[in-house]
Amino acid sequence: MRQVIAIKQVTLFAVVVMALGCQGVPTGSSGGRVDPYRTTSADRASTRANIPSLLEFSDIAAGRLILDLPDIEAIKDDKDRKVLELGTISNSTQTPTGDFELMLNRLRGKLLKSDVIRKRFTVVMSRSRMQAEQDRTGATGQGPAAYNANHTYLLQGDFHEAVRLNRRQFYFQVTLTHLASREIVFQDDYDLGQMAGQD
Repeated sequence: MRQVIAIKQVTLFAVVVMALGCQGVPTGSSGGRVDPYRTTSADRASTRANIPSLLEFSDIAAGRLILDLPDIEAIKDDKDRKVLELGTISNSTQTPTGDFELMLNRLRGKLLKSDVIRKRFTVVMSRSRMQAEQDRTGATGQGPAAYNANHTYLLQGDFHEAVRLNRRQFYFQVTLTHLASREIVFQDDYDLGQMAGQD
């Protein structure tokens, strides 16, 4: 008897769900959202580095860094955990630096999700940003932690552009540099050619 009641309740629930579905439960407007990897007319009309390419590069660079990390000599032979900090961005393009900051922060976010990276690195925010936050909040005590330069690596970006009328050639480069020795232990780069107003 209990099984029959239970079956009837499940059937009734399914009928209610189907009825609601048929009435068209409001799902809301898309608000103009687009697939971030899709090149739009706005990208084609702009003279700036297009957004899908920036996203693609951050994905590629993160993937390669995660794969290459175990084979980087200076890191694989040292059992001590290293410090990874987002370093400077050198922008020699007409694209706002904020676009490249978005890309590098996105790259760092992908690295933070990797077990390989978290096992080998303590990922930290820049001292200057943390000091600014401490000053803003009026927090007292010691300033943001300083780390041993021998154990610290900086993730940096260099971005360049060459222009010929409505053609732009971009060169994006991400490096992982040992702070103390200044040795570049990892580099990935990406070339992007764009014609403004065209696919």
